[in-house]
Amino acid sequence: MARYGIPVVGFADDPNHFCSRTNACKQVIATNTSNEQLIDSLTALGKNLDQKAVIIPCSDNSIHIISLHRKELSEFYDIILPEHDIIELFMDKVKFYKYCQLHDFPIPTTFFPRDELDLKEIASNINFPCIIKPPRAIGNWWKFFREKVLKIQNSQELFDVFDQCLKATDTPIVQEWILGNDSNLNSCTFYYNNEHEPVITYTSRKLRQWPIQNGEICLGEEIKNETLVNNTLNLMSSVKFRNVGSLEMKLNDRDGQYYIMEVNVCRLPMRFKIVEAGGVELVYTMYCEAAGINAHLQTVQQYMGAKWISI
Repeated sequence: MARYGIPVVGFADDPNHFCSRTNACKQVIATNTSNEQLIDSLTALGKNLDQKAVIIPCSDNSIHIISLHRKELSEFYDIILPEHDIIELFMDKVKFYKYCQLHDFPIPTTFFPRDELDLKEIASNINFPCIIKPPRAIGNWWKFFREKVLKIQNSQELFDVFDQCLKATDTPIVQEWILGNDSNLNSCTFYYNNEHEPVITYTSRKLRQWPIQNGEICLGEEIKNETLVNNTLNLMSSVKFRNVGSLEMKLNDRDGQYYIMEVNVCRLPMRFKIVEAGGVELVYTMYCEAAGINAHLQTVQQYMGAKWISI
């Protein structure tokens, strides 16, 4: 945004963290970005602004709290968010996977066990390895585990870890592990405007991630993947969505099919810079839409062969 001459103010839990070191922000304000303290900080800033600003959240917790307080913040800020129940649908993995099952969107074989009796049935109906994870990797989960997703190799290991999972979350999710290298993970970054119309779809893939097999992208490249685009449009157009997001699918070496791994909504994905390196003006498009600025921007993927690395 700074390159367009738009002043940027950042909010960070720790302004001294290396990720907060930037020349793009004219100011970085220290605040808790996960609770009402963020709302207080935004309100205090908003009262001193000469005009409305645009809010671009960067984390799920920030999105959630801003969405809950959108009415009071709208006095000072332009905010484009879908309805709160749509945000909840995508942020709660149990709700999301059940929605996909109901509407036949391709996800890995997924179960929601309540007790060991359910687990016995699952163990006889799922391919190993599998994974077990919470609806949201927050709070209590980290008291018991160091990873947000646990990879399980066999039925005995599944039973061994299940009791501890029930202490960490009320609704553990058991899901088949999709076979394939990190490069089988493809992503579509998308932007829907205020009329719920798709403006940007940009496809890329992971070449490396950290931690290996179950982490964040650290090296990616632009690709063309119509299957991914079509699944993105079908899913996001099935709800009244607006704002930015990314859908990740993995090609399964077992059957040659793509499966939805996760969807992140209303915040810029880790790989958003590869979109802009590929010539698509994602962030400025979001800004202009929120601020009501009529601008002719490049929103169509050009397939320039862009790559991105996280140092």
